[in-house]
Amino acid sequence: MKNKIIFWSPFFCYLIFIPISPYLDHLTTFYFYNLSEKQFVQNPLFAFFYNYGNAPAHFIGILSFLFLFLSFISPFWKKFKPFFMVTFLSLVLGPGLIINGTLKEVWGRPRPKQTIEFGGKQIFRPIYKPNFFHSIEPSKSFPSGHASMGFYFFVFIFLGIYYKIYWLAYGGMLIGSIYGSFMGLMRIAQGGHYLSDVITSAMICFYLPWLLTHLLVKKNYEGINKTSVRSITIH
Repeated sequence: MKNKIIFWSPFFCYLIFIPISPYLDHLTTFYFYNLSEKQFVQNPLFAFFYNYGNAPAHFIGILSFLFLFLSFISPFWKKFKPFFMVTFLSLVLGPGLIINGTLKEVWGRPRPKQTIEFGGKQIFRPIYKPNFFHSIEPSKSFPSGHASMGFYFFVFIFLGIYYKIYWLAYGGMLIGSIYGSFMGLMRIAQGGHYLSDVITSAMICFYLPWLLTHLLVKKNYEGINKTSVRSITIH
């Protein structure tokens, strides 16, 4: 029961956060906005990570695809198929399809720098008030794509727990939390996203890998070994 509460606590905190998100969105965004110069933070480090910060997740995605391909043609790699299915699909479905391919394209939320408060032309829209297909310009603030590429490393939490490789689980939690938060902070500072965009990406990148691990790893591992193995289900 205790583990179950811990597991679902981020989701319930997210539900509590949503109604107050407009206030916190403005509070955090105004912190990085220079009112006298009417611009957001111009930082070489942030510019570097904006251009290249997605590379680590892309690298893991490419490796996952290659090893997944090998698992179909090599008996040795076949036993690793469930692992690489999860790492690959978590990237393709999470940051790829759900966040960048779907929500960002249809939600119609203006970026901070596109809103009147920060020198733009559009009105501020909370995350719970989408503007489907009616934006006057491309408005892709919700959710944060860059942050999702950092939070992607949450995938190793559940794989580490399932395979009892606990250093991998702790590493996934640590790297995912730090890197995802940094990437999100960077985009807030640049006027590209609100705090709620970043937190939403974290939620997707946390719970999607859990679902994939529960469905794919258990099914494939049992299919290969013909034995029942411990489920990732939180008890």
